[in-house]
Amino acid sequence: DHISFAFKRYEERVEIKNDLLYEIRRIHKKEFEIGKWAINYIENICNVKFPIDEAGFIAMHIVNANYKESTSKSFLMTKIVKDILNIIRYSYSIEFEEDEFNYDRLVTHLKFFASRLIKKEVVQNKDNELISIIKVKYENAYNCACKIKKFIEDNHEYIVSEDEILYLTLHINRVISAIKNDEN
Repeated sequence: DHISFAFKRYEERVEIKNDLLYEIRRIHKKEFEIGKWAINYIENICNVKFPIDEAGFIAMHIVNANYKESTSKSFLMTKIVKDILNIIRYSYSIEFEEDEFNYDRLVTHLKFFASRLIKKEVVQNKDNELISIIKVKYENAYNCACKIKKFIEDNHEYIVSEDEILYLTLHINRVISAIKNDEN
C-alpha cells in the first residue's frame, strides 16, 4: 500500500519530508538499508526516482512489522530513542560512534525500553542491593539515567523503575567507556 501511494504522490509531484529520517538512519540501520535497496530497485525497474525520505518510510513499515505496532507508535518509539540519545550526548558532550558494538547494544536496549514505555509495561526485579552498588560505581552514568527518567516521566506518563535505571546506567557506562577508550 505504501509503495502504491508513493507512486501516486510521485505522479502528482507531491513530496513528503520524513522528519525523522536522520534518526531512522541511525536507530534502524538495517531496515533503512532495506528501504534504500527498495527505492533503488523501484528506480531500476520502473524508472521512478523516489527521494531518500521514502527509504525511511519503508524502513518504518519494516519496523512496524517487526514490533507489530502501528506506524504512529513506531515513530513515537524512534522519537523517544532519539531524545534519550540526545540526553546522553549532551550530558557527556560526546558524539556516538554509530558503528561501534556498544552503541548498537545501547540502541537495541533503548528500542525495547521505548516499546515497554509505549505499552506501559514495567520491569521490576527489586534488586536494590545492585542498584546501590551501581549508583556509586558508575555515578556519572547513573546521574545521566536519572535525567532520562525525569524526562520520560515528565513527557510520557510513565514511571521509570529502578531496574530500568540500572539497565540504562550499565548501557550508558559501557558506551561512554568505549568512546573514552578510543580517545586514548
